[in-house]
Amino acid sequence: PYSNNTGHVRVFTRQSDDSWSRLGYHVDPKTGNDNNVQFGSSVSLSGNGSILAVGYPEEYTTGNEAGAVTVYTYNSSSNYWDKKGSNLFAESTGDRFGSSVSLSDDGNTLAVGAQYSDNSNGTDAGSVRVFEFSILDSDDDGIVDDEDNCPNIANGYSTEGTTVAGGNSHGSAANQFKGPFGIALDASGNMYIADYYGHRIQKWVPGATERTTVAGGNGQGSAANQLFHPYGITLDASGNLYIADSYNNRIQKWAPGASEGTTVAGGNGYGSAANQLDKPQGIALDVSGNLYIADGGNERIQKWVPGASEGTTVAGGNGYGSAANQLHTPHGITLDASGNMYIADTYNNRIQKWAPGASEGTTVAGGN
Repeated sequence: PYSNNTGHVRVFTRQSDDSWSRLGYHVDPKTGNDNNVQFGSSVSLSGNGSILAVGYPEEYTTGNEAGAVTVYTYNSSSNYWDKKGSNLFAESTGDRFGSSVSLSDDGNTLAVGAQYSDNSNGTDAGSVRVFEFSILDSDDDGIVDDEDNCPNIANGYSTEGTTVAGGNSHGSAANQFKGPFGIALDASGNMYIADYYGHRIQKWVPGATERTTVAGGNGQGSAANQLFHPYGITLDASGNLYIADSYNNRIQKWAPGASEGTTVAGGNGYGSAANQLDKPQGIALDVSGNLYIADGGNERIQKWVPGASEGTTVAGGNGYGSAANQLHTPHGITLDASGNMYIADTYNNRIQKWAPGASEGTTVAGGN
């Protein structure tokens, strides 16, 4: 485990000379509360080694030491372990769900042990739950929903998309990405894409087969010409890029044609002070140039006025939780013409609408 007991998992395969070679990049937890979760306390592989189940019994999205399990499949094209299905969570606080995991040979059946499962007689005797993985093909077109993105809609439009950027496996070539996250469009239809693991912003002109790096691209780092896991991105009317440079805990403004960015929010280490951010994710601009930042690690939205050295909390900031005045690892954010914020409240599985000056949000989607 890391120093904060997050943990990670690595998979190795034995070679013909009896040496061991790592299969894919290491696997990290991605549930929102990543500290002290003991990710990797239990692991299990399918018979052919292509499906991996990982338990982390102190994940606390659903309560203290509740526990969770995530299943992954190995993607040989990208050399990454991709998540298979949704996360599995404990039923009760204190369960330590994921203390043990066991996959079937084909990887479609999973048994999960909960070491101290709370039960009706209060003895904390423990329990085992068995899950079966299923795929959906809601429109019966022979393509599972994860691949064709959505079931067929009423007017019969195609449910299959067209690749307009990337699609040439994982990599750093001009026609590839290493984990695209955020995306923005300018008035000419050019796409600006935050290439998360490539630590760069890629500009993709309509119809092009290759991209141009317009920010970063100099390896991960904190220098003015570098980015470290860029996430959200937005543009102003002058074509300036605003980039949520998540692992540098800052927002970078990058002028058209510039070789370096300028820090306009954060950049004072990670933390919860007014001049700090903690893994900023989504970002939005209003007509006055104010930045609205989804400060994921601080469970809040920060408003940053142009030229300010500190931000103001305009949503959340009351610890993680599901109350109306709370958020839980907010990721995306957008604004309407009246200044209402719409926030992707990720681990509450809901969209919150937050009016200007309000102390609480209203759930307008999800939350069930």
